[in-house]
Amino acid sequence: MLHESRPNILNGLYLGSRNAIYNGVEDTPQLAKQGNTRLMVAWNDSAFYGQLRTATSVNGIDWESPQAVTAAIAADNAHSSPGLAHDESTGVTYLAWASKRRQLHVAQSASPTLDSEAWSKKQCRKLPKNLKVRGGISLAFVKPYLIVAWQGRDWHMYVTSSTDGGANWSDEVRLEEAYLSSKPTLHVSSEGALVLGMTMRDHTVIKRICEDLSNLTFGPSERVAIPYAAHESAAAAFDGTGVEWWACRDKEKNLVATAVFDGNLRSEQWRYHTSKSGPSLCHFKDRVVIAWAGPSYKEKKLSVWVAAVETR
Repeated sequence: MLHESRPNILNGLYLGSRNAIYNGVEDTPQLAKQGNTRLMVAWNDSAFYGQLRTATSVNGIDWESPQAVTAAIAADNAHSSPGLAHDESTGVTYLAWASKRRQLHVAQSASPTLDSEAWSKKQCRKLPKNLKVRGGISLAFVKPYLIVAWQGRDWHMYVTSSTDGGANWSDEVRLEEAYLSSKPTLHVSSEGALVLGMTMRDHTVIKRICEDLSNLTFGPSERVAIPYAAHESAAAAFDGTGVEWWACRDKEKNLVATAVFDGNLRSEQWRYHTSKSGPSLCHFKDRVVIAWAGPSYKEKKLSVWVAAVETR
């Protein structure tokens, strides 16, 4: 059964300081945080197809120089948008991607700045032909589980987990519905609740809450309150007060963000900020940050854009 709430529409949102931190991105740049110390972003470089790059920031506004992930890992030819997650207890960051052959790969780094040579790769997760990754993948860490979600070639979403950093994986769990989005979203509440979000073929967005991490059992679908038709993949994050924020791209490629405060929906459609694919969201140091692949002011390439989403 699909559950849906209909909050009142109230004041909107706006984009704060915006930065283009790199020219040349193939798909959705993925955000994640190292606790409250650093914000991270990872993407697939369009100029060097298959090369993954990362960057970090101590405040979410000023970014250090992008780092290329080691050549040994990049040789696997990353396809589409990567996944990114962090284990605060060990200080290890996980990077996941689908190779050119659409197999699942996971690497890890204990470097806070994600230095280029600091990555070590775990085993490749070889997927059956019908389960191979169609687009980007999503990654989350809820101790002791590293969880990966992706869309298979049959248009269904799949989820698997690892308790040893990606060396070994549980059996895949196939969700019942078929979805439009090529990249699901995984986000975790402050209480450790894992939420999986997906864009449907009717351009609505739904979420499902994981009821048991040990066997990846998900509860019923709930429709997300987004007053625009979602195209491509949606993204979500919980802020410090427990409010769940969502973002997507509409049919005109405009960025859209929404959040519900005390039963009232705040939403905004930014017509001058277009995105090739869906965006990414992350809460960091009392602000919600959005990242997207948008037009560059100087070149024909798409840039990795990052901005804070503020309330009016």
